[in-house]
Amino acid sequence: MNFAARTVILSFIVATSFCLQAFAQEAPSAVTKDFIQKASIGNQFEIVSSQLAVKRATMPEVKDFALMMIADHTKIGDALKQTLADRKLGLLPAKNLDTGHQKTLDGLKSASAASFDGLYILAQTDAHDNAVSLFKNYAQNGDNDDLKKFAADTLPKLEQHQEKIQSLNQTTVSTK
Repeated sequence: MNFAARTVILSFIVATSFCLQAFAQEAPSAVTKDFIQKASIGNQFEIVSSQLAVKRATMPEVKDFALMMIADHTKIGDALKQTLADRKLGLLPAKNLDTGHQKTLDGLKSASAASFDGLYILAQTDAHDNAVSLFKNYAQNGDNDDLKKFAADTLPKLEQHQEKIQSLNQTTVSTK
């Protein structure tokens, strides 16, 4: 085999090796898939339940919080979609709520007017406790650098929401 043929074959092997290595790095792990699934379902729940709260809540503070949730979580959802598209992971956010979130949403839909605000606050408290834990864990331990950055960048907003809903919970408990 002459020098030119060896050079072509070696170049092909090196190029193939780089392509396989890049492909292997792009394949999302189970940890990443789980994060995307849980983050997108939680985000969707916060938007849909807050849309319901805008219509059904009786306390102005609850309606204001719900409007903030819709605006902020729409941005968070868009940022997740953009991160997934930029990274070309071949994954999309979940389209539907899981059974637990759907059950909670159904409970909010069927709640009496007198109990809606309190149930919504409890649902948002639980949702934000879960979201903060999920995002904090992925930001620290995730295996995809772009999604770790997304989680770390989103975490302060989720913690802000968590503080506001806890404050709202304290306010409503003390006024009853």
